[in-house]
Amino acid sequence: MSRSTYKTNMQLLFLTSLVVAGYIRFDLLAFSFEMSRSDLHGARALVAFVAVAPCVPLASALIVRFTTIRIAGWLAGTLAVIAGGCGVLLSLLGAALSYTGSLLVIVHGITLTAAVAGAFLLLSRSRVGHRSALVLFIAPVLGAVWSLVAFGLVTFSAYPISEGRPYCLATPSVVGPVLSLSDLRAFAFYTTTEQAFHGLLLVQDGPETIVYNWSPRRMRFDPVLQPELLSPDPRLQCSPLPNFLSGIPLISIVKS
Repeated sequence: MSRSTYKTNMQLLFLTSLVVAGYIRFDLLAFSFEMSRSDLHGARALVAFVAVAPCVPLASALIVRFTTIRIAGWLAGTLAVIAGGCGVLLSLLGAALSYTGSLLVIVHGITLTAAVAGAFLLLSRSRVGHRSALVLFIAPVLGAVWSLVAFGLVTFSAYPISEGRPYCLATPSVVGPVLSLSDLRAFAFYTTTEQAFHGLLLVQDGPETIVYNWSPRRMRFDPVLQPELLSPDPRLQCSPLPNFLSGIPLISIVKS
């Protein structure tokens, strides 16, 4: 293996690892574990695949780095087209079924689809296929960076806003607080339900609970005025605790 090829492969491993870090959904994986066998046929497997789909590009990069396994260019292209078509359809369906956050659903789904399609092209014997994979990886890599930057902004802005007071973080799509730090990434800290909020920060200020809503567009927490007039009451989403973030793990695949 030449030095340039080794360097390229290591860069691919880094970029695809970044996609995993920004996209993988441990909450969906936990949900798939809890789905009943009597649910819609195949739904459990579909949810589990969507949760771990960000690992597909990394798996391809590992195969390229450590093995000589390659597939014909036409087969890689066919698989990429099938993956792309299915991913786009699922993204549009998810956006159509979502009450809020439809734009986020489309961005999330399309960029992840590009990563999975690129993973098949990465295994192609054709140089054209390999270069096409690199082009397709641009959007998901940028999406992963955005998702991780949002994680940093959510975690670090919660401290100055709470000012040492008890607080908690939650998403309206799940009753209760977030279960892990990974739930605070941009592609996890949003909702598709009828709720008007994406992510909530609740701060206990004496007898009162101050509510903030995370804005994915502005990348900040905005105060929610008169939350007591809303239904359901966002103040009941979680119970503020001292040093809330220090008490939750980095990842969790167990739902409360």
